[in-house]
Amino acid sequence: MNNWLPTRLGDLIKVKGGLSYKSQYVGEGDAQMVGMGCVSHKDRFIEEGLKSYSGEYSDVHILVPGDLVIATRQQSDNLPILGFPAKVPLSLAQSKVFVATNMYKVFNASEISNDFLFWLLRSADYKKFVVSNSKGTTVRMITKDVVENYRFLCPPLEERQLISRMLDDLQDKIELNRRMNETLEEMARALFRDWFVDFGPTRRQMKGATDACAIMGHAFPPEKAASLASLFPAKLGDDGLPDGWRHCALSELCKITSGKRPPLKADKQTPENPVPVWGGNGIGWYTSQTLFDTPLIVTGRVGTLGTVYRVPSAVWVSDNALCVFPKGRKYEFVFQTMKTFDYRSLNSGSTQPLITQTALKKQVCIEPGHDVLNHFEEVTASFTAKVIASEQENQTLAEMRDLLLPKLMSGEIRLKDVEAAL
Repeated sequence: MNNWLPTRLGDLIKVKGGLSYKSQYVGEGDAQMVGMGCVSHKDRFIEEGLKSYSGEYSDVHILVPGDLVIATRQQSDNLPILGFPAKVPLSLAQSKVFVATNMYKVFNASEISNDFLFWLLRSADYKKFVVSNSKGTTVRMITKDVVENYRFLCPPLEERQLISRMLDDLQDKIELNRRMNETLEEMARALFRDWFVDFGPTRRQMKGATDACAIMGHAFPPEKAASLASLFPAKLGDDGLPDGWRHCALSELCKITSGKRPPLKADKQTPENPVPVWGGNGIGWYTSQTLFDTPLIVTGRVGTLGTVYRVPSAVWVSDNALCVFPKGRKYEFVFQTMKTFDYRSLNSGSTQPLITQTALKKQVCIEPGHDVLNHFEEVTASFTAKVIASEQENQTLAEMRDLLLPKLMSGEIRLKDVEAAL
């Protein structure tokens, strides 16, 4: 590491605060405002966090693809983004984008690329420095001096490029898998809505459709459409459902219970603690024992409400979540049904959000014909399998990324090691 040079970040970049926007202009207009909702400790940028804005802003606040912004505060340890960067994606190239308050815009006039700086600002050493120099209790904050006074050993150009490329390649694969999963999820949701919310096949028959492809909305090849069309009733009953279908409580379709506090919580998966602990925010920890050995569905019980996850077997579920076990061949149907619930209306908590088992069990849903359910599970099985496989691959890739990042940035893994891995 003789050619790694001690460097002060402020000698490479300057950071400036975002626009102090006016709330009356938020939610309308053609400009996109980048705030803390765009920053993640997992992703490069969260486009869903953008907010439209119709007010004025200056050129100094304008962002273009490749620019970096930094979160200046953190309201909860459950959202560890203090000092973390977000990188403006190429997808916003045609948009009017600017940085808002509680964010810093990075002005980089050095030879160090933003690609490398992004990963540097996600390194464990930088995060430790930022946290130790932050102020506040409930809300932690940093000043621009904290960012600019961070010191590190800067590798030479060739090694910087290789470090960036390796980490970017891992992140690119994670994001590609996520986009593919979003497409598959939307396909499953669209089919669920057509069959079980809009009752499309039945309504199309009521309008005079007789051809199988027309009845099934042209979503399937003729031979498949014919076998499916015959399963759907030709009219709606007095209750508004296709004949033979019925309303029921969710508890009639599945068993519902609560998770339990794990025997221990480890931040990382190890041979001693290989079992993922699922909660209202997904996988939060790892532990040594398995609570459930069959696939289930998990939704938030305390704190986080409205999340719904498919969860494979050999897991532990935390006591901040509810566990749902569909009866018979109804897994994907129950999952999609639960995605339609209004969880805010189920909240019975006072100091913090809470959903009880009883409230969830009483949720009214529909029970279609047995054959229709079986065919829905059959059609969506390939979607679900691909989604679960991609999620598991992403977990592995993220663990690899997070393991490599501090080793690459510290020089523990050198250029020759990285080249061999590639």
